[in-house]
Amino acid sequence: MPAFLRRTGLALIGQGGQAASSFLLTIAVARAVDPSIRGAFVLLTLVPQLGAYVVTLGLPGAVMRTAASDPQERSALLGVSALGALAGGALLTALTPVVMTLAHAQSPSLVLVALGSVALTWLIFANWFAFGCEQFLVAGALRTLPILGAALAVIALDALGHRGLTVMFAPWAGLHALGAVASFAYLLPRYGLTRPRRAQALAWIHYGVRYSAIQILNLVTLRLDQLLLGWLATTAAVGLYSIAVSLSEGLLLATTAVGLVVFLDSAKGESSARFRRKFVLTVLASCAAAGLLALCATPLVHALFGERYAGAAALTRILALGTPGLVAMRLMTNRLAGGGQPGRASLYVLVALAVTSALDVALIPAHGATGAAWASSVGYNLGGAVALAATRLSASERRAERSGEPPAAVEPGGA
Repeated sequence: MPAFLRRTGLALIGQGGQAASSFLLTIAVARAVDPSIRGAFVLLTLVPQLGAYVVTLGLPGAVMRTAASDPQERSALLGVSALGALAGGALLTALTPVVMTLAHAQSPSLVLVALGSVALTWLIFANWFAFGCEQFLVAGALRTLPILGAALAVIALDALGHRGLTVMFAPWAGLHALGAVASFAYLLPRYGLTRPRRAQALAWIHYGVRYSAIQILNLVTLRLDQLLLGWLATTAAVGLYSIAVSLSEGLLLATTAVGLVVFLDSAKGESSARFRRKFVLTVLASCAAAGLLALCATPLVHALFGERYAGAAALTRILALGTPGLVAMRLMTNRLAGGGQPGRASLYVLVALAVTSALDVALIPAHGATGAAWASSVGYNLGGAVALAATRLSASERRAERSGEPPAAVEPGGA
């Protein structure tokens, strides 16, 4: 357990910087512009963050797992990462104007969009590669520094009276491009870069496609409601809702770090007993943090974001109700994916996505951001419940096979 806590602490530090920088950027943008422009900025930066996993067929997950389990392949992993970043960035550049048009929002020039899309896609690959090599602090810096720089740039521009969507997006895209160049220069001499063999690439794509179901579904479950708000409601609703999402997802920082260690340990064959201890501790701590956030939501929103975002407090309390299910689902899927069962893990997230999306479509037109918040909380908890129930059933069946008895005779109460 001490080794687990040490590694989790390093992962938390690595990811904590990114989360803190993202939160600072959220505050900076909210202080600078009204909810409608903030909502447009959220949608604009959301496309590459979400789309990078879709258009690259989940390859970042395959890169991380292979870097952890097969170190001699790391130079080829960097090669496939570079190719994936270029191809994925090009596709996302073409997709961004479509998304913004559907949300009735303006889009910056394609040059800026391309710069940000290619750079962020590469940084995602490099980040997951570094985590696979257990360079937790390096991995965190790859994502933290560009976001932190963008936040400071927005604060400076706001102080000088320069505000607007393009004004805020330009430093975001430019600093991500600078980070991409710096990370490439750092990783190349340490691991080398070779063209992957056909068999290697196909194997990674095969795993990536299966694993991408989890990663993409997780991201879509967390982010699709913001896209739907932009399409079915207004960018102002997205602006308010995104504040609540930023606050509630702060609860997941420790969970994300634990999930990363769970993924890596599962790839190395960790026992079920050790995983259960991590699971119980993480769920209990997350629920306690959710309760505290719900109590402090109103003064927190007013102090950090100002009066025009006051409506985000009620949305934060609703989203906090979904914490138990979301934490359980995330840990269970990381356990299965790290153990080489990404297909089974994706089923739990699919349940949450299906429920959340259906409720979004039903509730957003009439209730806006409030409907999206309730849809997410219900979907998260149902997905977590399905994950726990299915895992208990699977464990019961395995015990029955070992004892030679029917499953129902082993655990009549399902415990």
